[in-house]
Amino acid sequence: MLRKGPEVIAFDDLGPVCDPLHFGQVVEWAGQNGLRYLGESTLAGNLPPGIDPDALIRLKPLAGDPVRFQQTLDLLSGRTHRSSLFCRSGLGLDTATSSAVTLHFAARLLVRPLPAKAIHGEIVEQFHAALNAAWPSAKPVAFLMEQCAHRLGSRWDPLRGAKAVADWLYQAARLGWVELRADEVDAEPRPPARPALSPLNRRFAANRESLVDAFHRSCGFPESHWPVVEALDGSRSIEEIQTLARDAAPDLDVEPWLNHLASRGLLLQG
Repeated sequence: MLRKGPEVIAFDDLGPVCDPLHFGQVVEWAGQNGLRYLGESTLAGNLPPGIDPDALIRLKPLAGDPVRFQQTLDLLSGRTHRSSLFCRSGLGLDTATSSAVTLHFAARLLVRPLPAKAIHGEIVEQFHAALNAAWPSAKPVAFLMEQCAHRLGSRWDPLRGAKAVADWLYQAARLGWVELRADEVDAEPRPPARPALSPLNRRFAANRESLVDAFHRSCGFPESHWPVVEALDGSRSIEEIQTLARDAAPDLDVEPWLNHLASRGLLLQG
């Protein structure tokens, strides 16, 4: 608890509406109201970080009991909060991972570069190359497969290639290497000549509230950085922003900072 800091403890552990419950109790209450547990809102959330691989091997007997499996993972990892998905109890679920399912998603790399052992085989290598070329955008898997097929030329086999991509994408998303999204998102690795936030984020900046990036994640800043954030209105060049930052936030390295904001889709392009 102490590692969380006073701000987080006040919300997570001492908040009036944050009564702790075992995961099994939540699932039981959901069942009483006609709902069943589907999984975490991200594939990576189904397997929290910090679990010893040997422990996972010993947990294999719990594969047929997802509630006990997830409850045990909470205890082993120290996880205290979840973002879970539920569905109506009577719905039939298709638990298989198929190429048809993956085609409904857009994908983007979260980890760059990936370890060499994560990329195996020519098909996965070329698909990963297409993902890397598209970063930081999230592109439809169908588009990325087309790019992969173009790279492979006559060596591309649609059935074998689609299965290899689907299998790898599932594992990569589960391990947190790749994000799967319902929608395509365009972002650039570099800022425009005159960086500008969206009107909504400029309003947030004026009130010194966290911004929201193109991937629906919040973005906060140290107090000394806010004058520079507020200056991102499209009226200043990058050099002018660097000049402002030297006085207002001398610890701020403007160039990589702007690159980071651009990669999160926070800066308007074009």
